[in-house]
Amino acid sequence: MSAATFPSLERLAAAKSGDPAAQNEIILHLNPLLARLSSRYFIIGGDTEDLLQEARIGLLKAIQSFDPAKGSDFIPYAKICIHNHIISAINEAQAQKHAALNKSVDLESAPLFSYDSPMDLVIIRERLENVLSGVQTRLSKLEKQVLFLYLDGRTYKNIAAVLRISEKAVSNALCRIRSKLS
Repeated sequence: MSAATFPSLERLAAAKSGDPAAQNEIILHLNPLLARLSSRYFIIGGDTEDLLQEARIGLLKAIQSFDPAKGSDFIPYAKICIHNHIISAINEAQAQKHAALNKSVDLESAPLFSYDSPMDLVIIRERLENVLSGVQTRLSKLEKQVLFLYLDGRTYKNIAAVLRISEKAVSNALCRIRSKLS
């Protein structure tokens, strides 16, 4: 196939319907374009392969959303989708959306009660008082309820049922708790 007619509407339709061979054919054929487009950018904490992968994801999204009935050609449309997806990935990396998770304390493996001497016990008692003070002053009522149920060994599903909230709300509350108590 020539570059002018690639990919054909039939191959696009096959790729859109989930045909992995058609998707791979389009990705492989357009890989030089993807490399060229992704090489213009930098992503925090990533490398050129990460950007190339984001470009491939953008291409797959373009395949899924392309409508030939609107009268546009696929390649210019795909370039816009790829560009937009790469920009979104860069913005997400810069937003440090998951910074709270990276700075969090693992509530299950925190060594609160290991000590070798009486002085260690005093230090542990002070730490425990600080944690309890933090629980009382920094956490909302819902966060306290979630924390105590979680420390009681309950599952996210069980906590959600007891408090009549979604499992996602339980997960979000635990993330906030880790962040506030770290």
